[in-house]
Amino acid sequence: MTHDDIRNWLETHPDAFIEHQDWLDLINLPQQADVPSLMQAQVERLREEKQKLTQQLRALRAIAEDNESLTRRLHKLTLQLLSDPGNGDIVQTLQDRLSEDFEIDAVRFHRRAGNNERASQKWPSWAETALQNGKIDCGRLTRDKIDFLFAETADSIASVALIPMANTGLLAIGSTDQHRFQPGIGTLFLELLGQTVLVRLGDQHHGERKTA
Repeated sequence: MTHDDIRNWLETHPDAFIEHQDWLDLINLPQQADVPSLMQAQVERLREEKQKLTQQLRALRAIAEDNESLTRRLHKLTLQLLSDPGNGDIVQTLQDRLSEDFEIDAVRFHRRAGNNERASQKWPSWAETALQNGKIDCGRLTRDKIDFLFAETADSIASVALIPMANTGLLAIGSTDQHRFQPGIGTLFLELLGQTVLVRLGDQHHGERKTA
């Protein structure tokens, strides 16, 4: 029998030494005075495992509390956006709410010109690619991209979350903290935020057309 065979057998027969206590006499243990008994060793291992589980539970509880807080703030922001008058400045409302509730430093929306619209600025090829790609991009963008997205406030922006919104445009959220938005972070909040803004912009655009 190999050591693995013995271990596997003991794992399937954990009560073996209880039923055959005389087998304990066959075990050769080191003779140092500080070597604990088998039961003491088991208790110590159980104590260590309990401590690890306790730490894991605390971490999960902290994550759950953060997620709950984030959900409540997102819900508040959604209600604020949807309750504003049709002719309100959605981007400014978004800037105010994100600054106050999420410590975001800059918000910009770049609408893509439709067939019957004239673009307010020429779109670079990378912006068109980002819009067509449809994937949220987070991280430290190149200086020319940040200049395009944030214009006069570009110098203070260190990290960006770029949210493509269908074929409507790009929503850029900027932070002076270079670690705030990093590649690989969860994007569910950003996706939900983008969907809310997209619906609100659609309502506003429809209202403007009816008024005109």
